[in-house]
Amino acid sequence: MEITENWITELADDLHGFYTEGIHHSRWELIRTYHEIGKRLVQNDNFRKYAAGNSGVLSQVTLLSGIKERELYRAIQFYDKYPDLDFLPDGKNISWHKIVNNLLPDTTEIKAPPETCPTCGQAIRSKR
Repeated sequence: MEITENWITELADDLHGFYTEGIHHSRWELIRTYHEIGKRLVQNDNFRKYAAGNSGVLSQVTLLSGIKERELYRAIQFYDKYPDLDFLPDGKNISWHKIVNNLLPDTTEIKAPPETCPTCGQAIRSKR
């Protein structure tokens, strides 16, 4: 059954608009939240003082805040790279997922240990 009445098309258009805007607002609010977390950490004198070269401080903040360490680190990276959200690319088509995967440096890459000589155990230099 095909619906041809005008009111139902207008209703569907309105609902689609609400849905699209709601999704955008929720994504943007999450982005703003991570930005504020990064800003708070970066601008905190004690955090900067004690966290420099000491991963234990971030671990303590994780335990006390309930926010995963990786997320705190990403929030710091995000604020460092985009201190002004007006310069964030992609407009309404942005999400925290896209920021982490496309705009922040890859921090999850695990580097393989260098190949070692089975006889002496020294690292083997890569051939160029």
